[in-house]
Amino acid sequence: MAPIAVSKPNAFWVQKWLKDHGIDTLLADAVNKAVEGRSRDPAASLSFYFQKRSKRNGEIKSMKARTIYDPNMRPVLEITTKCVFNGGERLGSTAVGPVQVPPPPAPEEGEEPPEDTPEAQEERLNAAYEAAIELINGELGKALVGQHAKKVLEVDDKISLNTVLHENAPKLMISLAAAEAGATLSEEPLHLFISRFNKEMLDTAAGNVGGGGAVKGGDEEE
Repeated sequence: MAPIAVSKPNAFWVQKWLKDHGIDTLLADAVNKAVEGRSRDPAASLSFYFQKRSKRNGEIKSMKARTIYDPNMRPVLEITTKCVFNGGERLGSTAVGPVQVPPPPAPEEGEEPPEDTPEAQEERLNAAYEAAIELINGELGKALVGQHAKKVLEVDDKISLNTVLHENAPKLMISLAAAEAGATLSEEPLHLFISRFNKEMLDTAAGNVGGGGAVKGGDEEE
């Protein structure tokens, strides 16, 4: 049997790829780190270094929700976010909070609104928990897979897009769960992570204005 011909990579493409990805610098940094640490297992040190530098670190791998109970035996929603980390996965956040009781349905025209009893409120609350869990474990959770937890604006856009038809979805809690995962991977407290993100947004807006862009406000005249 004749040997299978294997085409060699184009030399120009190889050089371009090496330059585009900064491979020379990346390799030099990795070797320097291994030497500085007097590594007894250079292969493991290099592997760890490259995994840590992976751009996929921080991508949301899964977001799951379930109902648990607080010390007073009241239901609360638990949202667990896991992210890609060093070739595996890492727990990004476990957010816990209550779901608000949805308002009663509007009565038919000409009819008196029914009495909003505790039983009716409990029934709506249970339905809200079930709907939130179904949404997060289904449509929304799938949409967030692959989104980077540190890119708050992009994640929030996905959350808004996939909850637009779910009026009572706990959007703020879902957003905070994703932001907490980003903070964990950034190794900083949630409030600092969010404040830094807000500052970046303001700096970007200021740059747009300075560069001739426009920031629309609510008082803008037609």
